[in-house]
Amino acid sequence: MDSDPTLPAFSTLSLSDNSDPRPSPPAQNGPHPQPRQRRPRMSVEEKLNSIFNHLRSELSWSLGDFFKALAARHDAINIRRKGAFAAAAFTDSEVLGCYLRRQHSWPGVREAVIKALDLGSSELRDEIQQLGSSKLFRQYSPDSRAGFEALDQEQPFQQIQQDAPYMMQLLYNITRPPRSTEQTAEFSPRLILVLAILCFSQRRNTYSGFQTLLGLYLYSKGVKRRQLKLLSRLGVSISYDSILRVVKQLSKNAINDLRLLVSSITW
Repeated sequence: MDSDPTLPAFSTLSLSDNSDPRPSPPAQNGPHPQPRQRRPRMSVEEKLNSIFNHLRSELSWSLGDFFKALAARHDAINIRRKGAFAAAAFTDSEVLGCYLRRQHSWPGVREAVIKALDLGSSELRDEIQQLGSSKLFRQYSPDSRAGFEALDQEQPFQQIQQDAPYMMQLLYNITRPPRSTEQTAEFSPRLILVLAILCFSQRRNTYSGFQTLLGLYLYSKGVKRRQLKLLSRLGVSISYDSILRVVKQLSKNAINDLRLLVSSITW
């Protein structure tokens, strides 16, 4: 019987042989790679120095250049950046206090902010207009039964605080005694006169309710024409002639009321 020529080749293999017939990768002769090292944590001062150095050295920008460029861009990405900056800079009381408190502010910063806000002709003017339309300060109606004694009630004070919060806070701060440590002040009836003059100065023919009531009250107490004319120039009262016109209208209304009363009586 002839022998199989392939047997000698298979006879050299062992079933328990664990060798891998695939070629092994070549051995690396170079050094093993080192693990990546973390950068040391930077302090706040180092971060600030790094940011300013980058602006000067890499971008040739000042801090003012950066803010102006950001403010001048109106694309979607920079609008979001401006919103994030505004929220961080203008809603944080600690940040605002650092730059705007009077005792340690930089020259011209507070003045520039006040000028930019235009406080004299926006919110405060709107509040005076709102007050002038209220029951206490709007144009007097002869048909109204309200008298000057209505100023002694508490309700007008609450309405004024609601209609003019910025104006009231401003007046509180101005009229607070220099050495007072109180952060909040109680409402003073004297402030009604200040507000009435402001409303009357804005619209003399419309916001004259307080001046009319006071003029009628003083006229009824015998105050003479000369004194009433002086008070009118000061903005405290309406003119003497206007007082006479209101008195004449009140007299007509009283006569009409009397006629209605007489006609309603059954004789």
